Amino acid sequence: MTHSKLTLGLPGFEYPDLYNANRLNALLAAFDDSVKLQQPELFAEFQRYRQSQGQGFTPEQNSELLVRMAPFLGRFIAKLFNVTAEHDRQRQRIETEMSTVFEFKNSV
Repeated sequence: MTHSKLTLGLPGFEYPDLYNANRLNALLAAFDDSVKLQQPELFAEFQRYRQSQGQGFTPEQNSELLVRMAPFLGRFIAKLFNVTAEHDRQRQRIETEMSTVFEFKNSV
C-alpha cells in the first residue's frame, strides 16, 4: 500500500494533506472545532494560551492545561488515523492499570 492510498478517518482529508501547510491549517481548524463543540470553556482557555504562547501562565497552569487538552488530541488523532477502537482499548487498559496501582498504593 502506498501512503497516498491511506484513508483518513476525517471526511474531506486525505493522507497527502498531512504534508500540505494549507491543509494542516484546515486540520487544525477541525481539531479546534471538535474541542469547541465538546468543551467550549476549555477551548477558550487553550486559545488564550495559544495566542499568548504561554506568557502569563505559570508552569503549573501550562502543565494542567496541556494535560486537560491531551485526551481531546488523542481522540482526534485516533479518529484521523482510523484507530479509535484500538485507542479506546489502550486507554481502558491504562486506566485499569493506574487504578490498580493507586488501590495498592492506598492500601499500603
